[in-house]
Amino acid sequence: MTRRDAGFTLVELMIGMGIGLLVILGGMTILDSTLRISRTTQGRVDSAQRGRIAMETITRELRSQVCLSATAPALTTATATNVVFYVNLGVVDSNPERHEIALTGGDIILKRFVGTGTPPSMTFPATATSTRTLVENVTTFSGTPFLRYYAWQNGNPVLPTTLLAAPLSAANLGKPVKIAVSFRTYPGRDFNTTRGSSDLQNAVFVRAADPVDTTNGPRC
Repeated sequence: MTRRDAGFTLVELMIGMGIGLLVILGGMTILDSTLRISRTTQGRVDSAQRGRIAMETITRELRSQVCLSATAPALTTATATNVVFYVNLGVVDSNPERHEIALTGGDIILKRFVGTGTPPSMTFPATATSTRTLVENVTTFSGTPFLRYYAWQNGNPVLPTTLLAAPLSAANLGKPVKIAVSFRTYPGRDFNTTRGSSDLQNAVFVRAADPVDTTNGPRC
């Protein structure tokens, strides 16, 4: 019988099996790494998309502040985690609503309070008319609060760089001309991972703010 007819020896078979096992293990390692990278990428895309949509909504809301009267400011409550304000997102002569944007329980929540009556004599319910989650799985980052409020700085040029202490006092509720919004979004909770977070920041300037009148903040 020739060597060709005898087949592989035990040593050759063991060497071949060892090489095959190394190839399989290498392939599984590459596959696992690829899946982790893909999962992280998907999570980052998810967190960025949801964060941008939420930021656009927050920006539109805060830029649409209105006052119930010439003496009542648009903001009624302003802390580092929530802000309550009057807003008009309808037609020009429609009645204002009271909205609240809050970072609570790891989510950013938007609450609408639809009142009755006509400005300035309006009554708003204690319970929100509707509640909407703008984005879930959110936190702050680098010690930066979710909300920061700025007033005019007296100087030349006039800039909205005076940081007001939060929560705002009753005397300061009418002064913010810029509201900074900062938060970090993680992938949706159904991803079951915290990989791929996205940091978002924006500065919302109040449309009624007048840099000529730096002592009164936005005009009502």
